[in-house]
Amino acid sequence: MLPYEDREFEAELSKKYGIRGIPSLVLLDESGAILAGAESGRQAIMECPFDNIKSFEAEKKAKLEKREREVAEMKANFKLSTFFPEASIVDKSSAFVSPASLQGKIVGIYFSAHWCPPCRSFTPLLAKKYMDLTLNGKDLEIIFVSSDRDEDSAASYFAEMPWTMLKYSEREMKAKLSAIFEVSGIPTLVLIDDQGVITTDGRTAIMECEFEGIRSYEEAKVAAAEKLAAEIAGYPQEVKHECHVHPLKKMPQVYSGSFGCDVCGSGGTGWVYHCDECGFDAHPKCVHTP
Repeated sequence: MLPYEDREFEAELSKKYGIRGIPSLVLLDESGAILAGAESGRQAIMECPFDNIKSFEAEKKAKLEKREREVAEMKANFKLSTFFPEASIVDKSSAFVSPASLQGKIVGIYFSAHWCPPCRSFTPLLAKKYMDLTLNGKDLEIIFVSSDRDEDSAASYFAEMPWTMLKYSEREMKAKLSAIFEVSGIPTLVLIDDQGVITTDGRTAIMECEFEGIRSYEEAKVAAAEKLAAEIAGYPQEVKHECHVHPLKKMPQVYSGSFGCDVCGSGGTGWVYHCDECGFDAHPKCVHTP
């Protein structure tokens, strides 16, 4: 045991081995070389035969790289008409929906769960949009992919939806879809068609785009981002505004996701004027008039 009072050395070890939380276990060989780092030491000692521990990290890396290649290949070759097995999608009457019947349509893969508050907020909005579009003859279908904790919860949540559902028992298919589309949180809506993936930013695309423009959403988004970046490049790096006591610095982003504008009250992503001292955020156009 390291003497408890040697806090400085404990801090040095934590920094050296990248300790971010406890419990953490780092496995070393007789020379001090790392056999399994802080993120995999516990797994190695519990799951790996002792004689194989020295090769654990290399084997883990090889498996991860193989999985990444498989996912990349599945994504590159994704075809709506061949990806979903027969008898894997059901409608509101529990009848099977043939994947072939989805050809020619824009299809939304909707990752959601009833236990998720943002999902419960977004689902009614999506349902209204879906009904408006389909009643006006738009070729749209949505497949609910449940992240609920049990089948009864998934069925109860599906009862509130007007579209189709991937059978809850298709957990392997659900995991495969999550990997292909890199789903890191819910609600997530991925839009696809016969040609492959349209966008993984389906929530914005379906709610804000004209239906006829959805297939070109990603190109339009890139063009809009480039235009905005060129415009904001001319904005000053720092501004002083009557709404805030401290100077605000221009940044391409300040958080990993979105921010809330403290001037107009609405949300935003990307470019922001930000105060490090108190976390104040503002849309560039809310605090600067060119």
